[in-house]
Amino acid sequence: MSTLFSRIPERLLRTLREKDRFLIIGHRQPDADCIFSSLTLKEILSYLGKEAVLLSEGPFLRQEIIPYRNQFHSSVSKENLSGDPAVIVVDCSTEDRPGVMMADLSGLPLIVIDHHIGGEPFAEPDMTYIIPRVPSTTLLVDEIRRQLDVPLTKKTAEYIYLGFATDTNFFSRLIDEHNGPETLERVADLLRTGISVQDIFEKLHGGKPFSYYTDFTRLLERTVSLCGGRLLYTYMKKGEFTGEKPIEPLYSALLEVQDVSVIAIFDEKEEGTQVGLRSTISSGINVGKEACRLGGGGHSHQAGVTVSCGLEEAQRLVLPLLISLIKNK
Repeated sequence: MSTLFSRIPERLLRTLREKDRFLIIGHRQPDADCIFSSLTLKEILSYLGKEAVLLSEGPFLRQEIIPYRNQFHSSVSKENLSGDPAVIVVDCSTEDRPGVMMADLSGLPLIVIDHHIGGEPFAEPDMTYIIPRVPSTTLLVDEIRRQLDVPLTKKTAEYIYLGFATDTNFFSRLIDEHNGPETLERVADLLRTGISVQDIFEKLHGGKPFSYYTDFTRLLERTVSLCGGRLLYTYMKKGEFTGEKPIEPLYSALLEVQDVSVIAIFDEKEEGTQVGLRSTISSGINVGKEACRLGGGGHSHQAGVTVSCGLEEAQRLVLPLLISLIKNK
């Protein structure tokens, strides 16, 4: 019996069994966990004889998800809304995360599947399946597959593993003594379908343009050290970088710096400034709580928030909070 995955609400499962059409949507600027949760759900629903339409505002910037962008609609059509569909929101802790399309989906039956801390619940409790201690949303979707008695195929196993591997940075984040044993047992089940972790790793990390690494160098060179090296931050001005940004390797590199506790990356956009936060396990600093206070969310050591202001104002707002957080620890 699972100690990590709670029983899914019966109303949620009944809706998946009884409805014929579903609209599946994740957050803006999707990552692999978001996209592969959506794709896995579509495979599950297709096995059950259901129709599922995939929605995403995009943009599809990450190399591993670009091949799948043509499977997603970037707007909601009248045809999408026909047939009394239900909406499934994946990998989102707040209702605004999917973007403007959520307004077009208002009033439809709503299911939410997510693993982030914080945020305001925006679906009814018995239509919500949120477990923050689970390392990826794809694993939650896999639990839905199990409770619906849908067989695991090699295709869905690869989707689930891709979401898990990216959200944990290949097993280096979000896994601890509490969720690790059961999580890795489930990953072993995925591998038994014959998926190749070597091929998946190459798919995720190979074939990047040289500019990806020159951008990495630029971001590293402009990194600022505060609090005696315990806080490191860098930034991207609006329109300064195009294509996939080297965010994850930058986090990984900066988290290895001696004495560092917290990393912040500011990414200025038209609608505001995204602030990505990471903290080292040894620091004991929960950046997820700080992100929640600012209206964002995430996990204890991996979180983010979007503030509705430009880069310089965002830095004036967030950096003093992080400095105070570090000094009070």
